[in-house]
Amino acid sequence: MRLLFLIFAKVASFILRLRYKIEIKGLKEVKQALKDDPHSILFLSSHVSHTEPVILLSLLYQQFKPIPFIFDEVYQEPIIKQLSDIVGAISVPNFEKATNSYKKKYWERALGKSVEELGQGKNFLIYPSGQLKRTPEERLSGASGVYQLIKGVPQAKTVLIRISGLWGSAFSCAFSKESPSISKNILMMTKYVLMNLIFFMPRRKVTFEFELADMDVLRKKDNIELNTYLENWYNASFENGKEPFSNVSYTFWKKTYLHDKAVEYQDIIDVSNVSEKTKEKVIGHLQQLLEHPKPITPEMELGTDLGLDSLDLAEIITYLEQQFGARNIKPEEIQTVAGIMKVADNIDRVQLELKHTEELIQKFVQEKTRHEVEYPEGKNLQQALLRACLKRGKEIACVDEMTSVLLTYERFLLSAWLLSKKIKKFANKYVGIMLPASAGAYITIFAVLLAKKVPVMLNWTQGARHLNEAVSLTHLDTVLTSKKFVDGVQGADFGNADDLFIFLEDVKKSLSIVDKLKALFTMRFFSDKCVQSYEEVSKEKEAVILFTSGTEGPAKGVPLSHENIIENQKAALKEIPIKSTDRFYGCLPPFHSFGFNVAGLFTILSGIKVVFTPNPLDSSIIKTGLSKWKITMFCAAPSFLQPVLVIAEPKDLESVRMIISGAEAPPAKLLELIDHFGKEFIEGYGITECSPMVTVNHLGEERKGVGKPLSNIDIAICKEETFEKLGTNEKGLILISGPSVFSGYLGLKKDPFVMIDGKRYYDSGDIGYLDEERNLILTGRKKRTIKIGAEMISLTHLEHTLNEVAQESGWEVAESGNTFVAMPDVEDSKPKLILFSASNVNVDQVNSSLKTLGYANMIRFSRLIPIEFIPLMGSGKIDYRTLEAKLHA
Repeated sequence: MRLLFLIFAKVASFILRLRYKIEIKGLKEVKQALKDDPHSILFLSSHVSHTEPVILLSLLYQQFKPIPFIFDEVYQEPIIKQLSDIVGAISVPNFEKATNSYKKKYWERALGKSVEELGQGKNFLIYPSGQLKRTPEERLSGASGVYQLIKGVPQAKTVLIRISGLWGSAFSCAFSKESPSISKNILMMTKYVLMNLIFFMPRRKVTFEFELADMDVLRKKDNIELNTYLENWYNASFENGKEPFSNVSYTFWKKTYLHDKAVEYQDIIDVSNVSEKTKEKVIGHLQQLLEHPKPITPEMELGTDLGLDSLDLAEIITYLEQQFGARNIKPEEIQTVAGIMKVADNIDRVQLELKHTEELIQKFVQEKTRHEVEYPEGKNLQQALLRACLKRGKEIACVDEMTSVLLTYERFLLSAWLLSKKIKKFANKYVGIMLPASAGAYITIFAVLLAKKVPVMLNWTQGARHLNEAVSLTHLDTVLTSKKFVDGVQGADFGNADDLFIFLEDVKKSLSIVDKLKALFTMRFFSDKCVQSYEEVSKEKEAVILFTSGTEGPAKGVPLSHENIIENQKAALKEIPIKSTDRFYGCLPPFHSFGFNVAGLFTILSGIKVVFTPNPLDSSIIKTGLSKWKITMFCAAPSFLQPVLVIAEPKDLESVRMIISGAEAPPAKLLELIDHFGKEFIEGYGITECSPMVTVNHLGEERKGVGKPLSNIDIAICKEETFEKLGTNEKGLILISGPSVFSGYLGLKKDPFVMIDGKRYYDSGDIGYLDEERNLILTGRKKRTIKIGAEMISLTHLEHTLNEVAQESGWEVAESGNTFVAMPDVEDSKPKLILFSASNVNVDQVNSSLKTLGYANMIRFSRLIPIEFIPLMGSGKIDYRTLEAKLHA
């Protein structure tokens, strides 16, 4: 096998030499110096182009057999994977896109294996920068891999490799700060080689220089000093340390270039337009990351000057996203302090734009023949799906905005059926799913159901503790997710869940032609038998495990039955006027009950065309998508809706006829924006335990509270202590009964139900009242109240009041609408009110405003805690647990 690889490397090198005129310097001397001990060698190369590894391995493999480090996404390419396995290549994660706990563990395993094998005498080919260079200079920033290897194996020898002449190659980043596509460039080069009659293609001069490093010098250096030494060596042969741009024609008979010049590179970033407040915030945050704080100035580089590595870079990206709402941050944008400041201030940034073909957009928008929206027959979700898909056939089910994939019902069902055959082999009845809103997510959910198993929806935004609780509660041994998703999710800690990952890309690769033909044959000729095969699945059986948001305590597992979900969807369909021509935008994550049921299952089963987009926080993408896909129904939590409407223009919402909101009360500014755009607004009240919709406002009626109960829901308002029923307009505890109410928490003995007049009600924990027309008006949560003197004070009501005061008084307000959070401090015998504030006010101003509004003297905040932003959960709700931890820190 190794001989096969050597032959391949030689052949590939020969093909590359049709384009490259290669000069080798110093290799003979290195080979001579190491001939008696060719073991435990680190070959450390600069990294300009994707073509170098093949050339280097062809030069080094016969004598040294170095094991190359290779990025996982490159390793997964079909031919490259087989060849990499032959030489024992070590796959490593790419920290350019994102950093999370899975990647960190992945890297630690790879590093540990490398240290062990290097100590055993094996050799390695490594690129210290960990990425293709993005500028004419080779920069290592704070990369620490090589330092850890040298420290772990001090007896190792090091050979430095400097490459020149490839800055300008199609395989380099000279023309784009994005890493170029290997497969596309191979096809392009093949075309040009043939056009040049194979042997007449103009050749690019490329030089490889080898030098045996003095290990006594390298071992004495710390990480920053080592990186500086390597950078200086790699850049030493170029004037001013910058490799000149080299543009070589692709044809011999005329000058043919892909680009005229390299992408512009800014040496000095101007931050004169960045506000002083932003500069102070950025510098303050960077100080916290430094091991030993020191003065920080805008021109400083994160790696060279501050010693920050790729993990710190990932933390900075998370900070910029949460604090400043920045999106689609590229690592090369924030290599300097000034770069971070510009991203934070959102100056001159090009927003990510998803490009879709006009043919795809028109196919989605202009579909002519379509059945009316109606809920399919079936006592369980499997039968409902099968009947919906078999009836609708070639009608469009959904579009995945990130992958540009359009799925008909026929193709959606075939994909789910195929995947279900693999899932059926899993031993556990519970199967974890960790995916954002996407066609793949709902195909996977239905595949798990078709395999007669129960999907467990995991919320990656809540961190390790939440995920560990979910894994433990359901005894999960499998979590289905996507490599592409995990590769891009920033700052997540997956806890124990990442040890259980099975990637859908790998499952897809395992599907054979026979598997696909068998599934097609079954769906075509035995569909009725397929529907009948699910007759045994009772409507009371678990259909999904969701988890409460855990805003006020540990998350609880909520098993929803087939009946719960189906009855909730049927009732919702009666209340909300939906047309066959409607187009729905699904951005809520499927771990959220609203996203899972309403934005996902409901649209697919009822026959509503839906576009799935994965990030509800990406306001720019969503704003563009509303217009591009001619969306008519836009549904999201207020925290996600408001930022979109703030940046939208009337033309962006021209096709939108209805905006639907739930999960939390809409702030006044959101309602103003909806009125400004003249859109119909439906607000619902929902709870995970109720599948989730409980009440909804009706179009054409005056909006009062959160609307009337669904037709199959009964709401009772009771006294908290005695559960005695209260009358109209009397405020009390909200109790809910109906077929969409769950049967009890998973693994929790505490009964959340109350029996009144022989009927079982769920104790929602919410406080409110029913008016004369049976509209439900929410006033707070039982847990979000504090008793001061003889008065029960609603913290939610206080927050709404302060948000209104902020608007009227010109105080600084958060764009999300969440500016204040009131918290009780009951550690002393006398309860106190604490206020978290993202506004520029002090506690005296707040208390003075409350007094002016007529609040009693006892209702005053004893302390105000300034906070840069109010933390939100993945569902868009306020993360009270994080604030409570800050309160008692």
